[in-house]
Amino acid sequence: QAAQLGKRTHVTFRFAKGLNRDVDMTVVKITKSENGQSVLILSCDRYLSETTLLRNQSADLILRTYTGLRVNANALRVNEEGESGIYCVIGATARFKPVTVVYEGDGYVLVKPREDLSGTTMLRPGDQAITSAGDLFDGKVIS
Repeated sequence: QAAQLGKRTHVTFRFAKGLNRDVDMTVVKITKSENGQSVLILSCDRYLSETTLLRNQSADLILRTYTGLRVNANALRVNEEGESGIYCVIGATARFKPVTVVYEGDGYVLVKPREDLSGTTMLRPGDQAITSAGDLFDGKVIS
């Protein structure tokens, strides 16, 4: 895992308990692997009174973050033009809302709405996604 850090000079840590925020830290040193283990020495100059108490605690090292709308993976569809999107209930009809997939997780996807769209064709937080229906098309009446 230490090798994943590569030449990074800063990392973000999320402690399991005791501090309810992510902490940016400076990588001071990564030792060579010995028996499959390395030592990672970090430094931080913020939240000192809280972080000094967290020396013997597990933490997650955050290597990447993604932003987007979290949607059930079953809601992601591909239309006739090969475009990825989400069918949502608008009134009593199904509307296809094109999206860009940012990240695929276990049972969910993070998506971003296409920025060149507006109105009812743009996916927004709170839209009711259709996750289990067959033969969907834009404008299909949903009962």
